Amino acid sequence: MIGGTGNNVVFNQSGCSPTPSWSCQSNYLFHCSCNSDADCADGLFCNGVETCVNLFCNEALDPCLMQGLVCDEANSQCDCNDFGDCIDNDVCTFDSCPTNDQCVSMTYPHGDVVGPNGSCGPDGSVTQKDVDAIKDVVFGGTVPAGCSILNFDIQRDCELCQTDGKVTVFDWWAAIDAAFGSPQCCGSGGSGSTPPGSPILILDPTPVYATPGGPVIAWIVDVHIYGYNAVGGYQVALDITGAQAGDVQVTQFYTDDTKPTYVFAKTASGDRAEAFDTPTLHMMAAKHVGSANMRSYLTSIRVEPAPGAATPITVTVGTTSNSIFNDPTDECAQVPAGDQTILTFD
Repeated sequence: MIGGTGNNVVFNQSGCSPTPSWSCQSNYLFHCSCNSDADCADGLFCNGVETCVNLFCNEALDPCLMQGLVCDEANSQCDCNDFGDCIDNDVCTFDSCPTNDQCVSMTYPHGDVVGPNGSCGPDGSVTQKDVDAIKDVVFGGTVPAGCSILNFDIQRDCELCQTDGKVTVFDWWAAIDAAFGSPQCCGSGGSGSTPPGSPILILDPTPVYATPGGPVIAWIVDVHIYGYNAVGGYQVALDITGAQAGDVQVTQFYTDDTKPTYVFAKTASGDRAEAFDTPTLHMMAAKHVGSANMRSYLTSIRVEPAPGAATPITVTVGTTSNSIFNDPTDECAQVPAGDQTILTFD
C-alpha cells in the first residue's frame, strides 16, 4: 500500500478505501486518512503490523529482524538457519532449529547435550558422553554437527545457573555433577558464590640431570595449593614466558596420583575425572561426587629444551588467573596469578 520517491512517502490511492480522503501535507507528501489500525493493514507478514496514529498510517519493521531470524512471507513465520539462531540463554532448555525452520526450545536434564553416539541434542540422560563432549569444547574442539557452541554453555562462572556465552571448566563441572546425580541447576542445587579464604598456588621445581652432577636436561614442576580447606574440582592454568620461551617444550602434563599429598589421593581413579591440554598448559580435575579434605598437590609438567635449541636457556613458568577451584558446596574461588619459578637449562 505504501510507495514513494525521493524523501517523500506516497500512499497509493487504490489503498484508500472505502472512500479516499487525501490531504496535501508538503511538496510531495499525501496520506490516506485512517481511523484504526485495520485501515492500514496491507496483509503482508514480513513488513510488520501497520498502525494508525493521529490519522496517519505508520509503517512497521520486519518482525524477524530483532530476533536474528529470516522472514518467511509464504508461511507468515520467522525461520531459523541453524541452532545458534535459537539460543534463548536459558540453561534449562536445549534450543534447536529442526527441519521446519522453526526454533524449538525443549526442557532437558541439565547437562544433557549429546546423544549416545555423540550426535547433537539431548537423549534424556546425562552420562560420560556429555561430560566428554563438553570437555572437548573447553579444550578448543568442535561441537557435533548441527549444534551451536552455545548449546554447551550450561553454567556461568562460579556455578551460577546462567549462561555467559562461553564454554569453560564450569560447564564441565556442571556436566560431571549432573552425570553423577548432583545436578546444580534446573530445580536441583544452588546459585553459587565465592567462599571465604584466599587460595594460592605454589610451584615446586625439581631438576632432572643427564647424569648425576651433570647438566640439567629437564625440569619437573609440581603445582600445589594452599589456603583451601576442601576441594571438589579445580582448573590449573600455567604459562611459560621469557625471551627464550620458544626454545623449550612441555613434554608431559600429568598428575602423579602416587604422591601422598595429592588432593584426591584417597579417591579411586574411577571416582574422579581429569583432562589435560598441553598446548595451552590448561588442565581440569574433579571428583564425581563430594570433595576431598585438603592436601596440596594438584598436577605436574615436564619442561625440556626444544629440539635443536641452543643452551643455556632460561625461562619462567608461572600461574595465571584462569586457575580456579570449587568446594563441596559448589562455591568457587579464582586464584590470582603471581607465583613463578625460573628454570635454567645448561
